[in-house]
Amino acid sequence: MIQMVDGASAHTNAFFLADKRSEMTLVAFKEYHAMVEHQMEKKLCCIRTNDGSEFCNTLWAAYFAEHGIIHETTAAYSSESNGVIECSNQTVIERTQVLLNDSSLPQSMWCEVAATVVYLKDFISTTCRSDTTPYEDWRGLRPDVSHLRPFSCTAYMKIPVEIGGEKLDVRSVKCVFIGYLAGTPTVSSIGLLGGLTAPMMSSLRKAWITALYHQLPVPRMRGRMSQTRSFSNCSPTMCLLMLDSL
Repeated sequence: MIQMVDGASAHTNAFFLADKRSEMTLVAFKEYHAMVEHQMEKKLCCIRTNDGSEFCNTLWAAYFAEHGIIHETTAAYSSESNGVIECSNQTVIERTQVLLNDSSLPQSMWCEVAATVVYLKDFISTTCRSDTTPYEDWRGLRPDVSHLRPFSCTAYMKIPVEIGGEKLDVRSVKCVFIGYLAGTPTVSSIGLLGGLTAPMMSSLRKAWITALYHQLPVPRMRGRMSQTRSFSNCSPTMCLLMLDSL
């Protein structure tokens, strides 16, 4: 897992990689770089990482030179000099451990659980900005939390009528709620999926899931851009990005 934390808002993105080779980490960073500059309409100026070989290599150096990005690194054995990302790593890992143990999910599900932890971090105030949240500082909007559900609660995945078989066949599958799909109001789940065919599984992934409710509401962004919290008044929002990997 590699985390990318914005220096102004503490907004966090996580990427789950097969390994920590420089090629893999650079692919993740390129994806993040393109996404934030298009979404936020600001240029990434500087990043800070540790001095690990996954960040300090010719591939990354060439990419920084091409895009004019300043690369700051910490001194050896001094991770505290990049304390924000180190604290974020510890927070994500500890919360992931708690949720895995409390829900009795297998440890093989740690990526899905960690992704949920990172998603929910955006809705929690930080020590340095207790009057707001990373979500609000990053997007300029107050978050709507009506779509949030208790982790590992009972969820029912609806089977569309078109693939449901006979009239008396079951129309839903009992599952365990484990998180949210980025950018959509749908949720992910695992559960009692035995006996379902591949086409049914494919359709189910696209179907709505209910979690203790008949329908999971579409998250709506409420409020408007705050003049005092707009990105132009940060110093600046995309000036510093802190990276680290586990």
